[in-house]
Amino acid sequence: MIEKEYYRLSELESKFGISEEDIQYWFERSELSFVFPQSYQKYVIGGWLKSGGFCGFGIAGYKGLISISKNSERLVLEKSKTDVQQCNLINKKNIEVLSNDYQFKVPVPNKVIAGWQPRELKQITWDVMPAKLYPSVEKDIVEKLKKNMERFMEEKPVMPIKQAIAESRKYLAESDDDIPDVIRPSYITINKQDMCVLNTDIKRLTSIVEITPLPDQLIEKKVQQLQEIEHEPSKPNERKSQFTELLMRLADANPKMTARESWRILKDEVKQGSDERQYDIEGILVDVSSTEIAWYSRYNNLSHIKQTTFDSSWSRAKKKLNDSNK
Repeated sequence: MIEKEYYRLSELESKFGISEEDIQYWFERSELSFVFPQSYQKYVIGGWLKSGGFCGFGIAGYKGLISISKNSERLVLEKSKTDVQQCNLINKKNIEVLSNDYQFKVPVPNKVIAGWQPRELKQITWDVMPAKLYPSVEKDIVEKLKKNMERFMEEKPVMPIKQAIAESRKYLAESDDDIPDVIRPSYITINKQDMCVLNTDIKRLTSIVEITPLPDQLIEKKVQQLQEIEHEPSKPNERKSQFTELLMRLADANPKMTARESWRILKDEVKQGSDERQYDIEGILVDVSSTEIAWYSRYNNLSHIKQTTFDSSWSRAKKKLNDSNK
């Protein structure tokens, strides 16, 4: 498999076994953010003033990955798309500074740019570059309509409606040099299908759930232990839980694994054939969803456990394992 800088959400399940539920879980815990590839566009690069306004450093062209705010990411996940006017340019080496001069007729501060402090790119040490899509400058249409209406009423105070409409068009077509300019933000439409995760984040998040294979001798030992248990005379009021024993085998091979990580391993385990499973050597697992695990006991009883109570089961299994090793 070719290793890429980033992967789209649609690739994560097939390539890494990462489900949409996993993505949502990491996102809600602020352990994961997303990137979005963009074609070449012009931006105003800059930073944020203490007052909260955006201060421009220069005009730049850029093609590469961008990131957006967490609130905007949430909207993309929930609504499938959103429009943003500000972002972070991630690949700084792809930034092409076109000018450090302020290029707009509208003075600062304005609704898009609060200030202007020219800086060379090499002076900026941030890992990512805050930016706004290059804004547009146009005539203030409200002010234009207001002034044209005033001129029209002065010169043509009374006339039939149809004639008035025709005459008013002439005024709109006339020179508007006396109409002030306004600066308006431009927007990037972000779609869910363009959502990507950096390869470095995938490695970071999946490394904590990396499976430690059980050695053949350990499997043989565990099978022998199970056989001995089956032939042991049952003690009064003692019940053996195959599911707890499964969790103990998993904890024995992965002592530092958390409950959430073990759930993921069981989810992968159930996809394997009964004779191919590393931990579920008795083949008791029937199904592992994002909210529930189902398994058959040795008495052929179908049992279930919810994710909300799984943490306690995992803790008890680890404690039982520790007690048995003393």
